[in-house]
Amino acid sequence: MSEAHEQPSDPRDEDPAAGGEPLLRVGTTVGVAFVVALLGSAPAALRLARALPEVGLVSSWSMVGAAALVPAVVLVSIFRGARRGARSFMVERAREHGTTLFFFCALTLPSLVLFGTVLRAKTHHHALAGVTYAIGALLAMAAIASVAARLARVVAARSPTVSRAAFGVAFFTTLASLAWAGARASHVAGPVAGALLDVAALLLASGVGSRPGFLDTRALAVLGPPLAAAMLAFGVTTASGLGAPLAEASAQVSVFAPMLERFAGR
Repeated sequence: MSEAHEQPSDPRDEDPAAGGEPLLRVGTTVGVAFVVALLGSAPAALRLARALPEVGLVSSWSMVGAAALVPAVVLVSIFRGARRGARSFMVERAREHGTTLFFFCALTLPSLVLFGTVLRAKTHHHALAGVTYAIGALLAMAAIASVAARLARVVAARSPTVSRAAFGVAFFTTLASLAWAGARASHVAGPVAGALLDVAALLLASGVGSRPGFLDTRALAVLGPPLAAAMLAFGVTTASGLGAPLAEASAQVSVFAPMLERFAGR
């Protein structure tokens, strides 16, 4: 049992920030922010594409991704500093805790949304529905937390490669759950639910992107900045001709709406 908590240290988890080259650090920060903006804006992009079918998913994603780029740079920088301060609390089990959290989110979000949808359709007594939802949600979350912790312990006992793969699967499954839950919740509960999920997706992607191992990834330093510039240029160019449609659909992407309005020249 102790093997799960005494894994060999993974070089990818070491913090190279103290000795990293300044240009490399700036380049990777922008590169990671590009990936974070792309992933963190996925739920909002899906809703915007649904609200503006004539624009399409690619153009919608480029606009929202461009709007998320600057916040992503700030969040990645903040999360990296916070991660260095928190390393002393859970260095050896950081990936296990992260895998547990992501598995928990990936399983909880669809479960709660589906449960709420069924109650909304089948129960006409709002007070009874609220109490039923609260009790059912607590029971479901307790069961899911137990399952997620067990899954994380099982993969933590394996090799570092298996542990990294499980962490990645849990992370991308959580993003997919956020995108799906955002689409469903915004349809049922309105723009507020969509805004909360957009913030959660951006924070989640920024937290993972702040991993110290990315600081020494030269591919991100080389490819990230030009890709970020291309997305920004394409997003701004696309939004500049969509002033009225974007204003009508702004409620669907309220977190990014101020920046999109600037892109559109409003």
